Amino acid sequence: MRGKRLALIMAGLFIVYAAFVIWRGWDFVASGEPAAIGLGLAVLLLPVLAAVLVWREVRFGFRMQELGEHVEFVDERPLEQLIEDAQSDPDNWLTWYWVGAGYLDAGDKKQARGALDYAWEAYRRVG
Repeated sequence: MRGKRLALIMAGLFIVYAAFVIWRGWDFVASGEPAAIGLGLAVLLLPVLAAVLVWREVRFGFRMQELGEHVEFVDERPLEQLIEDAQSDPDNWLTWYWVGAGYLDAGDKKQARGALDYAWEAYRRVG
């Protein structure tokens, strides 16, 4: 629960920060000078992009927390075996979860994220 609370606090602080950045960006646009308008539009775009990225990460964290609450054991098989089992049974969200954990232990964050996203989708399909 502490992690969820911290994520929500950080998201709230981001909203306050984004509001100040948007306010300053709008001041640039409202000045009427061409260079300031261009700068203002760029400044207005940054909080939108950041909000999308923050939302993506917070949503991923909440999803993984939900999956983690349903894990009842630790699967200590080698990553290669987990990958084979996951590919032979693509609807087994738990195996994909452990594949993601294995990739994370191996330091491959991109593959881990993909496997964990797939685990979430399989979990939602199976229900």
